[in-house]
Amino acid sequence: MPRHVKPTATVASVVLCLALAGILAILLAGLSMNSDALNTQRQLIDNAVSQDVVEALNEIQSIAFWDVAAEKTTTSVMDVDWFNNEIGQYLSKVNGHDAVWILDQDNKPIYGYEGGRQLPPSSLQPYGGELAELVRIVRSGKEDGRRIRDANIETHRGAYPGSLGSNSRGRWSSHIIGDAGEAVILTVMTIVPVTERVVLRQRPHLIVSAVKINEQRIQTYADTLLINGLHVRPLRSSHKYSGTYILTDDKGQPIVQLVWASRRPGRILLQYVLPLFVIVTAIAAFLLVATFRRMQKMTISLIDKEREASFLANFDPLSSLPNRRLFMQHFNKLLAPHLIDSNPAMVAFCDIDNFKTVNDTWGHEVGDVLIKTVAKRLRNGFPDSVLVSRFGGDEFALVHAEKWLSVEDFGNRIQRAFAEPFDLAGKPSRIGVSVGIAIAPDHGRASSELLRNADIGLYEAKDGGRARCAVYHRGMHDQIVVQKERETRIQNALEASRFELHYQPIVDIRSACVCGMEALLRWPADDAAAMPPAEFIPIAERAGLMPILGDWIISQAFRDSLRWPGLWVSINLSPLQISTAGLINTLSRELRISGADPAHIMFEITEGLLLNSTVDTRKTFDAIRAMGFKIGLDDFGTGYSSLSYLQDFTFDKLKIDRSFICNGKLQDSRSASLVKAVIDVGRALGIEVVAEGVEHLSEARILQALGCYQFQGWLYGRALPPIKATDHIRELNTLVSQGFTVDPVASLRVAK
Repeated sequence: MPRHVKPTATVASVVLCLALAGILAILLAGLSMNSDALNTQRQLIDNAVSQDVVEALNEIQSIAFWDVAAEKTTTSVMDVDWFNNEIGQYLSKVNGHDAVWILDQDNKPIYGYEGGRQLPPSSLQPYGGELAELVRIVRSGKEDGRRIRDANIETHRGAYPGSLGSNSRGRWSSHIIGDAGEAVILTVMTIVPVTERVVLRQRPHLIVSAVKINEQRIQTYADTLLINGLHVRPLRSSHKYSGTYILTDDKGQPIVQLVWASRRPGRILLQYVLPLFVIVTAIAAFLLVATFRRMQKMTISLIDKEREASFLANFDPLSSLPNRRLFMQHFNKLLAPHLIDSNPAMVAFCDIDNFKTVNDTWGHEVGDVLIKTVAKRLRNGFPDSVLVSRFGGDEFALVHAEKWLSVEDFGNRIQRAFAEPFDLAGKPSRIGVSVGIAIAPDHGRASSELLRNADIGLYEAKDGGRARCAVYHRGMHDQIVVQKERETRIQNALEASRFELHYQPIVDIRSACVCGMEALLRWPADDAAAMPPAEFIPIAERAGLMPILGDWIISQAFRDSLRWPGLWVSINLSPLQISTAGLINTLSRELRISGADPAHIMFEITEGLLLNSTVDTRKTFDAIRAMGFKIGLDDFGTGYSSLSYLQDFTFDKLKIDRSFICNGKLQDSRSASLVKAVIDVGRALGIEVVAEGVEHLSEARILQALGCYQFQGWLYGRALPPIKATDHIRELNTLVSQGFTVDPVASLRVAK
């Protein structure tokens, strides 16, 4: 904007703003005064209606909570004169109730009074539907969602706890209902004694009262509240009134309309002051706005676009930290040949642990808040000489060339930024960070080489358990090479179908036979590239091969399950498989192809999956059960054990981990107590408990004494290929039927 235009535009803008502010202030003041006056009158009417409900309750209560009334209602012969004098005339003439009825313990009307005379019980029919609902509320003690007009109803009810027995419990319900276009306060209350002199042997009688909110009562409101002309009009009245109040029943349904001439204190401001002010300021405001509006919009738009383009070119929009481009510019300056030898540079590559779980569990909005919080903590944890940047996702990078900041202090400062819990959707949560650090020139002189080595250090930190720092060294590169070579071996074995499924029996001593088989993945030793399961399974999980390998295990186990009709086959599911979107489709397809019975297939999951469960995980869990499969909790007690898992998820089997069983652990009283507790919990929840790692008869006998009847372990045989497993089942069933008088495995060796 030209310099000679800017001062004029500033003055014009100020004048325009003041004019608009003045108009708006007058307008809002006038409207607000009128609105406040109308709302106040409406609230007064509403309060008066609610007060009538409370007063009706209090008046009825003076009779209902009375030993004499409780006694009179339970006598075989009704004292009509007493009812007319003490109830009918008292409530009608003294308190202005329009009608009163008494219902017996079966909710049938036995007495009625209206208009100064006794009425037959059939007069209660006009309120039949609404009355039945209120009677149900009183009898059950549970409201049905109607508006409660007695603000202290719970306090009042608490004063009558029914200490004389359940039949003497004082209960009531009072609500506004609509009857033929007229509002009625209908009250129902139990007639109960207040002392031990009278004891009810049956359900208490009920007293019912009707108070009509008619024109006479409305006029009382008008006189009391000083509201001129307050009267009743139909809901669809064609006349327009400045003051209206829709009287609704306590279900929210409109009954009648109350109308009056509302006070309008803001009329003078709106009719006289505001037009005069608008006329005076309109001419000047119009000229100023017409002159500068377009110029102002164009100028602001250009400035905003220029700032936005400059910011986005160098900064991350979410965290407001420098982006990769600005980071690399600064990093390359630090690596200049004349600086790097005298001032070694350090670069740290950071990755938030389990960030995907945060997004899956809490949503991306919470994940964005976490990114912003991490950025703020990292920025506040270092001086300006340390550049903190965000590369994208949950990746952050830091670089500096300060001699006073050692590599240990550098890593510790990053970790301290994650020491305090993070607020995730209102819940404090511990979040860790894995850090890889590379140093120039020891680990390279080029920025790309240093970042690659810092990334290798990050991989080592994650592989070592996360939430830690790892400084790059030459050996890490060799480890990466070895890791990649092992992944290749597993990939080749998978493509060449070198993996096999072996099956270990699970016996039930109650039926004296094998009841199930667990499918265990094996890599035959005759393959020169073979590795044990404890070694190749974690590598396959890290390499993302478990979904493919898991699909093959499911397909093969489904087919093998047909070899053993009547036995259930358990299959282990990894967390990676559960989170795979196509798992349910895979199960459906394999069931259709193999013809396996889902009722004889059990999927075993670990506690780690439940600890990090998401909404999608729970949906997958429920879908598996809906298909007819069974689900077992494996290795219970080795992870973050929590009884809440057993409450939130439905399990068919609970496996006690072998670490509590083998190597004489059951001889220790503490271990035996823990095992006993797990067995008792399983029995209480109707979950069958299986003990893993049973290797000796003594362990089996102890477990049987503790209440566990299904065992798995070397005592009954190791995992075998399907054909050998079939022969082993046949021989084992014969031996198990003999009880624990012989060692099953030893007897098999003798037999062979």
